[in-house]
Amino acid sequence: MKKIVFIIIFLSITYFTFGQKLVDSTKTLSLIAHYSFDFPALDMKDRYGNNNGVGAELSYKTSKNVLFALNYTYLFGNNIKIEDSIFKGISTSDGFIIDQNGMYAEVFCYERGFSVIAKAGYQFQLPTKYYSGIQVMGGGGFLQHKIRIENRENVAPQILGDYAKGYDYLRNGPAGYLYVGYVFHANQKIIKFTAGFDCLFAFTQSRRDYLFPIQGPDKGTHFDMIYGFKFG
Repeated sequence: MKKIVFIIIFLSITYFTFGQKLVDSTKTLSLIAHYSFDFPALDMKDRYGNNNGVGAELSYKTSKNVLFALNYTYLFGNNIKIEDSIFKGISTSDGFIIDQNGMYAEVFCYERGFSVIAKAGYQFQLPTKYYSGIQVMGGGGFLQHKIRIENRENVAPQILGDYAKGYDYLRNGPAGYLYVGYVFHANQKIIKFTAGFDCLFAFTQSRRDYLFPIQGPDKGTHFDMIYGFKFG
């Protein structure tokens, strides 16, 4: 997580270095860090609770207010709805895993994932002296998510290494994306703010040959969705 924070800070500094043209210029190039708070829906809500996203976006606006952007978002959360049932086959009647020392193992589950989206759209300028407007964008790309399993001191071999892959429910697949938001850019090179609503939806499939909780592979196709509020 420290590495992710460092990357976001670095990208924010890079954004200032890139700078922006002033309001009297209609073409702009931006590299900016962003944060989102998201809600899962459809098949994804059966497994995860609310999550967070941090990332970076490189965008370009033409003189005709047409937008092009490339976005990367790292997804993370700690609300796993199926946590109590994941290790049912290797747990005691009380729901604990016994480690190699004969003690109750400390096991933690987290949501982890990422998305890469290419998008395009249009900016509707507002009649103000500042470079501001309403942005509407759509696009497509890739979504991946899984359950990250951690065991303190790594003393529970039954959920470590390749065994962990049998419990992590790794899924990924092609994704679509929609965004509606507001952008404010004062007539200074370093002042910019964006806020809006976005929705990411994807057709995902399991990438594990065998999942221990269901005693076999997951061969179905899932319709996953996350939506929420994005700030940058």
